[in-house]
Amino acid sequence: MNELVVQGLNKTFGAVKVIQDVSFKVAAGSLTTLLGPSGCGKTTTLNCIAGLESPDKGLIRVGDLVLNDMSRHHNLPPEARQLGMVFQSYALWPHMTVRDNLNYGLRLKKVKQAEANRRIKDVLEMVGLGELSGRYPFQLSGGQQQRVALARAVVTQPRLLLLDEPLSNLDAKVRENARAWLTEFQKRLGITTIYVTHDQSEALAMSDMIAVMSKGKLIQYGPPGEIYEHPTSRFVAEFIGDTAFLEGTIAGQTNGGVVVQLHGNQSLTVDTDQPWRTGATATVTIRSERVEVDTEKRHQSNIIEADVRTSLYLGAKWQHTVETLAGEMKVETLSAINTNKLWLYIPPTAMILMAPEEARSEEAAPSIP
Repeated sequence: MNELVVQGLNKTFGAVKVIQDVSFKVAAGSLTTLLGPSGCGKTTTLNCIAGLESPDKGLIRVGDLVLNDMSRHHNLPPEARQLGMVFQSYALWPHMTVRDNLNYGLRLKKVKQAEANRRIKDVLEMVGLGELSGRYPFQLSGGQQQRVALARAVVTQPRLLLLDEPLSNLDAKVRENARAWLTEFQKRLGITTIYVTHDQSEALAMSDMIAVMSKGKLIQYGPPGEIYEHPTSRFVAEFIGDTAFLEGTIAGQTNGGVVVQLHGNQSLTVDTDQPWRTGATATVTIRSERVEVDTEKRHQSNIIEADVRTSLYLGAKWQHTVETLAGEMKVETLSAINTNKLWLYIPPTAMILMAPEEARSEEAAPSIP
């Protein structure tokens, strides 16, 4: 089975540390997304796996094939790595037909033509382009070109599939459909896949595991639900989803949680299974979709008064920026709000407490399974 192991990966360009001690494992047949802002090191990590960049330190292994072991000065060239890759620009040969684009890699591998014809036919049917094998790339839509690039990457039966923001050139609606199609395609093939993107919703929708990166470091690694529901740092909570951060002090314990005294003499009860010392400072992390507008003030606790600053109509919902005595928050509602003052109810289970070092720092390396 083709499990991917990346261990202690480092890469510098001049004096800039682009990747710093990045380590993670990708289970055979699963899809892991490298997620982060521009310049975080995700594409450089992908290029080191592909052999397009040579790391300064580290080991990369796919199954029993060692791609890099810099401690032994072992660095396989790209053509010996048995990988398939789809670039952001698709990089199709413009003077070749769809069929010839797929056949090119098979000829390099000296696959017999009868076997090559069978593979090309099967893969093109799999991606829904069996009728377009004689067309040239300029005769295809962006979505069709993306499918050709994927077909070309998998027709050689690689050990590992590498995808570098393959959907970024598609318009919003086509991109949304392509996510579902690509996820189903990857599962059907059962091929171990690394996917690079800066799009949080894309990563959450498609991934088995997400590696969140920032400034060359892997900040948190886990399943999408864990990344979203239990961020280990302010950076992760802020980068994925709309999140408010309210500063406070632990005022006491409750059954299954703590009471946090916020600035402005307001308090919130937060469910937590972590021990907290009374008097300790803490940051309350709140997702905007978890906040409930309570115009009639039905709840007796975890209520905050807020002033509406701005309201944005997003089609399926409204997003409001509100100001409280404890700080600014974002709130989502299904209909418009016709008042400038609100009562907000925040359920005890809708919040995460972070210690000051978690709320400020993104330096801590995550534990790797």
